[in-house]
Amino acid sequence: MAIAAHAENRLADAGLQGEQRSEMAQILRQARRATKLLRGLLRFVRATEREVTRVNLNDVVRGALDLVSFRFGVDEIVAGGRLDPNLPAVEGDAIKLEQVVVNLLFNAIDALRAVKPPRQLTVDTWVADRRVSVAVADNGKGVAPEIATRLFRPFATTKGRRGTGLGLYISRQIAREAGGELALVPSSGTGARFVLSLPVAEAAVAAPAAPATPGRARAHRRRRGARTPADDAVPHAQGRPSRHGE
Repeated sequence: MAIAAHAENRLADAGLQGEQRSEMAQILRQARRATKLLRGLLRFVRATEREVTRVNLNDVVRGALDLVSFRFGVDEIVAGGRLDPNLPAVEGDAIKLEQVVVNLLFNAIDALRAVKPPRQLTVDTWVADRRVSVAVADNGKGVAPEIATRLFRPFATTKGRRGTGLGLYISRQIAREAGGELALVPSSGTGARFVLSLPVAEAAVAAPAAPATPGRARAHRRRRGARTPADDAVPHAQGRPSRHGE
């Protein structure tokens, strides 16, 4: 943050021109990116307890992309895809779900480094049959059939000494903990395609109001004026869950 502050002060100097200004602007961009990355890593470190909330997977994807986007330029990767703007909410631990997507993205990036450009990575979200899905796909070499059968087992890795073999295993456990699934699915072209799917969150149900005691009810009627029991009966309309959720 001190680097970013220094860069901002230098850029505020009208006398800084040309190549020096360009370099200082680049320093500021990289300092801000490093700050964002550090904050994301701190979120992961602090995620010691499971906190289940209503989560929009588009937000999860955006957070994950922020953490890995520095690799796109370094490794000449073109990222694309489509996030469904009407995605309903799911229930789960947002930080753990972000870990799953980050792991899938890093796996795709590692796979793409093994092939020549053009290197393409796509992330898509959609909803179908009351399930919300995130797909991470690449145009790398793909996963060999003999490896695919054991890919989600502990210590199974395609990275040799560089991999622990626990990333996909833990990611699937997180998905199942949230009532979902993580799977390697057939790709329409070369490369690999992983899909994380979770059930749509149930609509929130309002808690019933506590019944008033007779004494309180009579006092309320005296304050408001005489009313008949029929006057006090208000039909309760229960909302129907929205097709698009929150």
